[in-house]
Amino acid sequence: KTIGKSIEIAEELRKAGINCDIDLSGRSIWKSLEYAGKLDIPFALIVGQQELDQGKVKLRDMLTGNEELLTVEKAIAKLRQ
Repeated sequence: KTIGKSIEIAEELRKAGINCDIDLSGRSIWKSLEYAGKLDIPFALIVGQQELDQGKVKLRDMLTGNEELLTVEKAIAKLRQ
């Protein structure tokens, strides 16, 4: 369920002009975040079942480690700033 929704969210981000990629490797979230950090990716969007149940996603600032629970629309607005 999360993969399908992740693909939909990635399409929304791309339509908004935001470059994104989806990690489908099956590695743990921490390994994925570590990998994103090595690539100097500024933000990670975490789409887990808990977040989806709330109708939200978790936006992580990779520089500070701060995370916010936001709707997809608010996450897009924040990423476009």
